[in-house]
Amino acid sequence: MFVFGVSLGLVAAAQTEVMPVKGLRVPFEFYPNGAVKTELLAETARMDEDGDAVAKGITVVFFRQDGAVEGLMRARDCWYNKGFSSARSDGPVQFEKNGLEISGTGYEWQVSNKVVVIRSGARVVLPRGEGGSMLGPLGKKRTVSGGPGGEAGSR
Repeated sequence: MFVFGVSLGLVAAAQTEVMPVKGLRVPFEFYPNGAVKTELLAETARMDEDGDAVAKGITVVFFRQDGAVEGLMRARDCWYNKGFSSARSDGPVQFEKNGLEISGTGYEWQVSNKVVVIRSGARVVLPRGEGGSMLGPLGKKRTVSGGPGGEAGSR
């Protein structure tokens, strides 16, 4: 009976073993024409058999329907849960899209809801247009930092 119990334990351990992966690419969303809409890239990852992963060197690429890159989200690391289609991390994160830049520390990303929550030190850089407008031609940006001690300025 003892040998049988040990054997079952070894089988269970083998089933939850993580697999190291380099150069991970996981498409999340697709356009109706089949083109990739959102894709996660990771330099390295350790995946379990359910598709959950702990990954490092993260870049999430957001594509337009014609295949052109529309935006990027970069992070040092993340834990990805395939079942909930979500990712989270306590590390730094940066997001860029159409001249908008958002960065901070610690994030949660709900892929299906298209929501990214930055938990602390959020910093937003908006494109600054002519006539004092916050939006307009790229190149001139206004910076707004959030959280305790946040500061605002231009760059």
